[in-house]
Amino acid sequence: MPASKVAVVVESFNETEHSSVERLAKALGMAERATREYGNAKVVLADSGRSADVSDLLAERFPGVERITSDVYDYDAAKRMAASGAGAEVVVFLDGDCEPVGDDWLPSLIRPIVSGKAVGAAGFTMYEGGWLRRVLSVMDFGFLVPRRERPVACYASNNSAFRADALACTPTVEGEMRCRCFSHAQEFARRGTPVYLAPDALAYHEAVPVVRERIVRGWQLVGAARVDPHLREARWLRFGVLAAPLYWAQNVALDTVRAINGGRDFGLGPFSRVAAVPVMASLRTIDLVGIVIALRGRPLPRY
Repeated sequence: MPASKVAVVVESFNETEHSSVERLAKALGMAERATREYGNAKVVLADSGRSADVSDLLAERFPGVERITSDVYDYDAAKRMAASGAGAEVVVFLDGDCEPVGDDWLPSLIRPIVSGKAVGAAGFTMYEGGWLRRVLSVMDFGFLVPRRERPVACYASNNSAFRADALACTPTVEGEMRCRCFSHAQEFARRGTPVYLAPDALAYHEAVPVVRERIVRGWQLVGAARVDPHLREARWLRFGVLAAPLYWAQNVALDTVRAINGGRDFGLGPFSRVAAVPVMASLRTIDLVGIVIALRGRPLPRY
C-alpha cells in the first residue's frame, strides 16, 4: 500500500477539555515523525475547538499539517469529517493527548489492514504514570486484553486505524455520547468485519482527573446501552435508577477478570493485580454518580 495513501488524524478536542496545547504539539510532532519514517504519509488535524492557540501552533510549528474544522463542537463528528476529507485510503486516529511509543508504531497499527486481515485496527492504549494509573488503565482500556492480534469488541478511538471506504460504509452512530467507539466496533462485528487488535502499536494516554473521568465513564456505561439497543445492558434501562447497581456490579466483575487475567499487559505484577481489585471496586462507586445522572435522563456532564 503506497504510504501517500495513509493519513494520521490528530484531534484538538481534548485540548479544550483536560489537555494542553503543548501536549497537542507533542502528538503532532510524533505523528509527523511517524509519517516521515513510514514514507511521507500526511498528518491532518481534526479541529473542533477553533482555538486561537491551536491556530498559532500550526502556523508557527506545524505549517505542513492540514487542518479540517467541523461546524459542531463534537469529538466524533470532528474526527469523522477529517477522515472523510483526508483523501487517504487508510485513516489513522491519534488523539492530541496521546503519545505513540516506538518507531514502528504506525506500521504496527496498520498491519492488520495492510495485510488484508481487517478493515479496522485497534492499538493498545494505557495511561502514563505509576501503579494507580495502571489500575485505571485496566478499568478504562481492559477490553484490549489479552494483548495479542485478535478481533476485539471495542477499540480505543485515540489509537486506531481504518480503511477509509469501511468508515464511509460504517460510520460512527449519532448520539449524545462523546465517543461511540464501542457501538461502532459492535456494528463492524455484526457486518462480519470485526476490528482487530494491533498489540504492538502502543500509545500512552495523558493522565486525566480521576473523579471527573470516573463520573463521565459512569454516564457512558448507560449511554452505550442507549446508543446500541442490541446490548444486554439496554434491557436494564426500563428499571430507571434502580438499574444503577446492575451497571456497577457488571463492571466490577469485568474489572476483576481483566485485572487477574490481563493485568500483566498493563504492567501489574501478581500481587498488584490482586491488590487492584478492591481499589477498582471503590473507584467504581464514583462511576455510580454518572450512572445515576444518565439513568435520570440528564445530559453528559461537561467540565
